[in-house]
Amino acid sequence: KLSSKLPMRINRFIELKRPDFDALCEVVPELRHQGAAFKQEVNGILKKLEQPPQKKARMEDKTLMSVATLALNLDNRNDLSYTPEERGILLFEAARHALKKTQGQYTMEKEPKEIALDDLKKTSPEKY
Repeated sequence: KLSSKLPMRINRFIELKRPDFDALCEVVPELRHQGAAFKQEVNGILKKLEQPPQKKARMEDKTLMSVATLALNLDNRNDLSYTPEERGILLFEAARHALKKTQGQYTMEKEPKEIALDDLKKTSPEKY
């Protein structure tokens, strides 16, 4: 114990194995009677969950961006100072305005296409 004032707290976690079909059937015995096709389907889903996602998509939250931009601007202003209540009102209004503008929707951006050396060789050198 490092402190006489604070109570001791043990932080533990339990490591869990990934489920398989047999473990799932132990929890829900009715699944055992579904047949081999169902077992293959469940195992296929579990296998897909183990793989990293194929497409990398970036989500853009314009509401979060507007609130973060305003907070950064308020933090770096030397000419004005706001009380915590005024700052909260400004941030709330920025979020409300952005939500109205975006209607609470996110936008998706695809990952930029990776450029291989072969692609550069195919282009004419005059461009560079």
